[in-house]
Amino acid sequence: MKKTNYKALKVANVIINVTIALIILSTIVGITLSLTQPHIDLTNQAGNGFSLNVDIPEKLLHSPSFLSLFAVNSCLWIALLIFVKLFFKNIIDNNIFTPENVKLARYVEYNFIALAFLDSWFQSLCSGSGVLTFVNWAYLVAAFVVWVFSMILKEANIIAEENEFTI
Repeated sequence: MKKTNYKALKVANVIINVTIALIILSTIVGITLSLTQPHIDLTNQAGNGFSLNVDIPEKLLHSPSFLSLFAVNSCLWIALLIFVKLFFKNIIDNNIFTPENVKLARYVEYNFIALAFLDSWFQSLCSGSGVLTFVNWAYLVAAFVVWVFSMILKEANIIAEENEFTI
């Protein structure tokens, strides 16, 4: 099969590699600073979604539970970027209508669902505003869009297989 030249996807793969490296580095630095300098605020961001006002003690931001949530959140972002990178690689290699791409789309969908909750909780705790957000609706919408895309891709695979057998 002829290999198509997708310069934009190749550049995107480089950007993804750099982003993965930065996430790993920031996770290591964030956890190290939290363990060695407990008085430092890690971040001051907030997500969006359904929320509840709570009083979050400062000790919680430096607890093993919070650091675990931080690490899991980073791992989810890294996994999401790896799935996208693999999908881009398949497109560059002209392997578009394959069951592997449907699986990658499903993995991205599951990843977005997990991020809808975990990233939302993480951002709520980091904001220090005392507002606990339960779900980030943007991630759930993204999961739904990717789910629809995976269903379309699955049907396209079936049509592509049928066309291979057509004379």
